[in-house]
Amino acid sequence: MVPGKKSLRPTRRYGHSSMGIYVGGKVDKEAFLKDFGSRLRETRLQQNISLSHLSELIGLSRSALRYYERGLRDPSLYTFFLICLALNVEPNKLLKEGK
Repeated sequence: MVPGKKSLRPTRRYGHSSMGIYVGGKVDKEAFLKDFGSRLRETRLQQNISLSHLSELIGLSRSALRYYERGLRDPSLYTFFLICLALNVEPNKLLKEGK
């Protein structure tokens, strides 16, 4: 690690935050992905878009999208961009809690 730079990897010490995705002042990847997946699924269902249709729009398998919605995998930046375009949403809507 570079001196003076903070690592974003979680530590074993648990802290509190308003978003609930921080561990010891750092981002908890598992919690972040579950939150992202929930917002992705909620947005897709609000727009009455099936998993199959979304997968066709962005050129991914349904199983890959299921993994994203369950918070089991994180999409690449490019895939995230395609999802936002297909759902016609701003990236912040999928990234911010409670929005």
